[in-house]
Amino acid sequence: MASRYLGLISRQYHRPLKACLVNNVPICQQQFSTTSVNKLKEIQKKTEGQLTEIEGIHVESGREGKILNVENPQKLCPLCPQKLGVEVKYTDVLILRQFLRPDGCMIPREVTGLCLSAQRRLQKLVHRAQRSGLLSELRPPLPDDRQRTSHKSNYKWRKYNIFYDDD
Repeated sequence: MASRYLGLISRQYHRPLKACLVNNVPICQQQFSTTSVNKLKEIQKKTEGQLTEIEGIHVESGREGKILNVENPQKLCPLCPQKLGVEVKYTDVLILRQFLRPDGCMIPREVTGLCLSAQRRLQKLVHRAQRSGLLSELRPPLPDDRQRTSHKSNYKWRKYNIFYDDD
């Protein structure tokens, strides 16, 4: 399954992709998934005569209540609020930018690892963010190399900011 998946991605971008040795998932998919719980270590140095002992001791994290515990991260879509308990809104532009190419087009589902409903919701959120001016510099170019003027217009109501009610 994973080798077929890697072949699909490598044919699409015409370059070979490597799989992670731990869980055999394409490396590009791991960039868009939840991270494992980080264990902090405090380094202690003990010196007894000629012997120096350096030891790493586990320390409790200050983010204890803020880390999501996910049972099976392989089957988890990064943006599904039903599974994560976190809902992404159109104002979260730092999260939305991770799913956009530099020219403003969306990265395909096969690369991001999103489910179909999350991909459609992401398209809607990106469109709202672009129309409200939050991602105005990340919009796909218009055909025939025309200049985009919708965020620069001062005609009637367009001179005011656009806000959307969250669903």
